[in-house]
Amino acid sequence: MTLHIHDSDISINETKYWLLLGQLIALLDTGRFDELNIEDVKLHARGGAISVLLGEVFQRTTAFNVFTEDDWKSFNEEIARMANATDPPQKITVTNRGIALLMTWALEGARRQI
Repeated sequence: MTLHIHDSDISINETKYWLLLGQLIALLDTGRFDELNIEDVKLHARGGAISVLLGEVFQRTTAFNVFTEDDWKSFNEEIARMANATDPPQKITVTNRGIALLMTWALEGARRQI
């Protein structure tokens, strides 16, 4: 996937969340991750270790080489905040599919960078 950004108002961090979302959509399209356990996703996210889960999921993909260790640390921290949110406006309510929850967090991460 190639992401072309022409709007100088879009931050680098926002771009990285859009790239993450695009890769998750590509995985969804394969059908191999339809049964990604939502409880495993939540457990990794709440513990600040979403990068561990994503590393396992994307181990056969080279597209994630664009992310630095700082990017993964940032994803871990931001997604942990989303996963642990208890306030209704911030709480993500996807309840059935782990891949959908990951996609929702990536979209919310991009929105938070605006």
